[in-house]
Amino acid sequence: MLLSIILPCRNEEKYIREAIESVYKTSISETDFELIIVDGMSNDKTTEIIKEFKQIYKNLFLLKNENITVPYAMNLGIKQSRGDYIIRIDAHCIYPDNYFEELIKWHKELDADNVGCALITDTQKKSRTSEAISIVLSDKFGVGNSYFRIGVEEVKAVDTVPFGCFKRTTFKKYGLYDVRLKRSQDIELNKRIVSGGGKIFLIPKMKLIYYARDTFKSLAKKYIENGKWNVLVAYYTKKLKSLSIRNFIPALFIILLLFSILISLKWRIALFFPALYLITILSRSIQLGLIKNKSVIHLVLVFIILHFSHGIGAITGLISLLNPKHRKIRNDFSLEKLV
Repeated sequence: MLLSIILPCRNEEKYIREAIESVYKTSISETDFELIIVDGMSNDKTTEIIKEFKQIYKNLFLLKNENITVPYAMNLGIKQSRGDYIIRIDAHCIYPDNYFEELIKWHKELDADNVGCALITDTQKKSRTSEAISIVLSDKFGVGNSYFRIGVEEVKAVDTVPFGCFKRTTFKKYGLYDVRLKRSQDIELNKRIVSGGGKIFLIPKMKLIYYARDTFKSLAKKYIENGKWNVLVAYYTKKLKSLSIRNFIPALFIILLLFSILISLKWRIALFFPALYLITILSRSIQLGLIKNKSVIHLVLVFIILHFSHGIGAITGLISLLNPKHRKIRNDFSLEKLV
């Protein structure tokens, strides 16, 4: 078996059909791969849709993940898989025709431990809000120097890629997913690989379409959780380098912003920082709005929601460390490796 494709999911009835269809529309032969879908106890129509495809495709397998979260799903799928290469995919993505063949080709050419490509952020439901979200999540001022968000012109060694295509031996050498992590588990695994001397590359000329959240509320909820788990990842792994410095910038920004507002009660000059921030996002939003002919006010709101929710989430994560359960989770853990 050349390739095992693993798709962890939970309550993805809105996206799962299109994701599965795009996998089977790619150029790789059905005899060369298996698709393992690991469902985290969905209570919508996700499993019904998957079972429809199981009747058509003999190389599609459905596993139940009673622990619900992605790391458990991935570890379960990896243990059940048979491929020399293992690709983690997502229900929110649409896969290019040559996606799987290109990843394996680059793997062999680069002698890599993991390779991936950039994301094109899109939304299924089109509105001024969702279009603004798509733009901001692909902009440097929104997501920083995340190369997999903004793309590259040539092959680039990086510290993480979205989802990824791994050699099977990578999990034997560096370990499986850290099951303590409800978020940021891909980033942590990739950082562990790089820290251990492994090689990860972002490849050019190919991009995934990724369906992002399409409302202000869902965007805020996602990035509050991301910010919180950035802190917990560092705490659980006992390594700040389990993430990149860019993952902590939003929290530092919010702390600095609140501090500036507080001391402005005595020194008005401190309002310079909040004012500079608002001027900067307004200027960038006007620029993007003119280039892409989109609503400036929606772009401004998305920038603010993205930055503040991420930062507030990180602060929430710091406060949550006062709960002794986190110390127990951190101490009572042993990373599992693929046998």
